[in-house]
Amino acid sequence: MPTRRSLNEEVELSINLKTNPSPSCAWHVGFFALALASNTVSGYFTLSPVAVVGSDLGISDPITPYENMINQSGISAPFVSGVTDFDTYFANPNKTFANLNGTNNWQSKFSFELPLKGYVDLDLGASYKINKIAIWNVSVKDVTVKIFDDLNGPGQIAGSFILTDHWHFFSSYPVDVVSFGAVYRGRYVRLEIESAYTVNFNDPFAYANIGEVVVSADVTASTSPTLDIIRNPNGDITVTFTGTLQTTGTVDGTFVDVAGNPQGIYMLPKASLSAQQYFRAQGN
Repeated sequence: MPTRRSLNEEVELSINLKTNPSPSCAWHVGFFALALASNTVSGYFTLSPVAVVGSDLGISDPITPYENMINQSGISAPFVSGVTDFDTYFANPNKTFANLNGTNNWQSKFSFELPLKGYVDLDLGASYKINKIAIWNVSVKDVTVKIFDDLNGPGQIAGSFILTDHWHFFSSYPVDVVSFGAVYRGRYVRLEIESAYTVNFNDPFAYANIGEVVVSADVTASTSPTLDIIRNPNGDITVTFTGTLQTTGTVDGTFVDVAGNPQGIYMLPKASLSAQQYFRAQGN
């Protein structure tokens, strides 16, 4: 069985240090995590993206920019991003409407090629665990939500959803809140739009019209580093972590970032193990 050592806690101005006590080991692996203590209770909170970083759908007019999806324009109940509890905020759907005024929404360019297809990439500003998304949607019908740590990477499909047609609401409209059914971690959220409702049934064109987008995020996850070290049956070592991985050769040595800036997993072959090696995962 693999030997496992785990640390998953937050400390303030203190160090937790563990070493492998096994007398049969010719090397030692120590590790600790360092982070600022948070006053926020662990949970999932309403988080706005900090920027729209890409789209192939454009904007129909300067008064309907991408930023209208992330600036709380037009929503009836303000929230504090990263502080307002997500489930509490959306518990009463009658209090979370948005204004149907076009200048409060992002509106894409018109397309006569139906179904409307395109994407919008949203930057959360840091990597978070997220489990739901709320979209104040007017016209988007079919959308797939993807989560990325790196937009050049493969991404994870969090789910494909059919949103509600809100074209014919008179002056305001409710929000669509959808659950992923699992927790995904990433910094970027892609709305991959696969179709949109037309204003009238027989219209030959369509466009995306969205008022606001927020996610349900564990905001403590971005600052609380974790570290897990496993000795594999073949003697290799697997280090799994969040944050920035650092290492030193002695207990009181100076820690430096691991070369290559690994993300998430770091492998040490048995043949390259030092007599002593210590790791820490440091919060970003």
